[in-house]
Amino acid sequence: MSLDALRTRLPDNRYWALGAPTSDPAVAKLRAARAEQDNAALGRIQANEASPEEVRAYYAERRALSRDYLQIAELVLTENGDRLPERDRGMFELTVTLHRARLQQIDRDESDALARLTARASAR
Repeated sequence: MSLDALRTRLPDNRYWALGAPTSDPAVAKLRAARAEQDNAALGRIQANEASPEEVRAYYAERRALSRDYLQIAELVLTENGDRLPERDRGMFELTVTLHRARLQQIDRDESDALARLTARASAR
């Protein structure tokens, strides 16, 4: 399955904006700016400076991103896994494993961040 066929099937998948190969400097610049924003938000969360809403929004986006990447990998494996070279199949299988684990970790990280905020508010 080609990237163009995947894009047609999953046009709103975040992979196209954030992860698909590109040589377009404007896309690279937007991705870098997004990465900076995400890093700043995570810094605020880890420093307990983010609001509960900011924590939820950050982790909701992380969750949506992993789900989108997982969606692409599962679609490729389901429809073409038996025809892929072993190396490519292994890469997609690893992607599935990593994003499933990441989704579980995101849930734990969000819970921990919200618990820290609650503890901090109670200590005041």
